[in-house]
Amino acid sequence: MTSTKHGPAIVAPATSPDTAQLPVHVATIRETIAEAHKLHCLAATDIELRRLAALLLGHIAELIPDVQAATDELWHGSLEWSRRSGRLSGIRAQCKQGLGTGTLSAHVQINQLERDCRWLLTDYEARQK
Repeated sequence: MTSTKHGPAIVAPATSPDTAQLPVHVATIRETIAEAHKLHCLAATDIELRRLAALLLGHIAELIPDVQAATDELWHGSLEWSRRSGRLSGIRAQCKQGLGTGTLSAHVQINQLERDCRWLLTDYEARQK
């Protein structure tokens, strides 16, 4: 675990060619997203917050290669390519942030990771149909 100016960072696991080919477990990802979505009304412990952040980061790392590949197939000057590339860049930057120094910052970070994970999953599922 590395640290940032906002405290210890939880870094998404790196993907390798071997792990990028594994099937995506949509149901597991949905459960994690639902758990993160309910978090705002719970008094979660630091351990619970870190566990949930690690799960979300893992799911994001699992989904990004597929979404990036779909984005790379687009014309590299189109509005859609620009929008998707910007969003993916923002997600990668968000994944490098730590949970911060307090409970509020951890909740905000997990909320953002949950949104990013949901966006990636929605994009992934739309292309699987």
